Amino acid sequence: CVNQLQSNEQGILATDAPEFVHQARVSIRRLRSAIRVWQRHLPAPFVARFDPLWQELARHLGGVRNWDVFLADTAPVLSAAFADRAEDQAKIESLFRYARRRCTSNRQAARAAFKSATYSRLLLDFSAALQALPEAKRGSLGDFVPAWLNKSTQRVKQRAAEAQQGGDDARHRLRLAFKQLRYALEFFSPIFAGPELQNYHQSLTALQEQLGHQNDLAVAMQLVVEALPGRRAEGVHGWLAVQSEALLPELETLLEAFRRQDAPWSAPSP
Repeated sequence: CVNQLQSNEQGILATDAPEFVHQARVSIRRLRSAIRVWQRHLPAPFVARFDPLWQELARHLGGVRNWDVFLADTAPVLSAAFADRAEDQAKIESLFRYARRRCTSNRQAARAAFKSATYSRLLLDFSAALQALPEAKRGSLGDFVPAWLNKSTQRVKQRAAEAQQGGDDARHRLRLAFKQLRYALEFFSPIFAGPELQNYHQSLTALQEQLGHQNDLAVAMQLVVEALPGRRAEGVHGWLAVQSEALLPELETLLEAFRRQDAPWSAPSP
């Protein structure tokens, strides 16, 4: 995870390409997921010290990513949807100018974070702390892994039920639960084999992508309100809300397909 993060540093510092920011965020999410998976086996001071530091670095990248996605994915659709009326088009152009300014300022802040002594110290201290961790007690992964994945799956099911009755916040919590389950499954994938793992992972990925689309729309609605204060945001905000609602039937279909999947850690070994 740290290697993946460092491999994207130069791209973040030298270019405006969104993919470097995206991959850096993924690496931090995977790292924090690994800390959560092994939290009960890690010293409490280690977790308490480093998890918030990684979270803070991710926050610097999050602002850039939100505006990157808005400009790359949402802006073209909005431009087409509001192209008929000059008044609407002027509003959209004002929105895009604001978005570009905010994206630039957030990118500058992210670059400053990566150039800082705080970031260099985090890498050094985290690597040293990892090397200094006491040797783990011997135990069976065959017992630990299924128990952890079952607990994570129960969390997903609970949040799925909440998402069916809730709104964007509930779906966001479901998306995070799916991510944590998916990353953990990828960590432990060498233990499992067979089509069950592939099918389960594909179902998880499809759900994450669908929830990601809905989250992008939810974030876009927040950004529009920021960029167009007062009633100026109403038309654009309402249009985005309609697009989000239109995705709900597909989400329910994907959730039902996921519920039918056999857990690969419960499948018999070949």
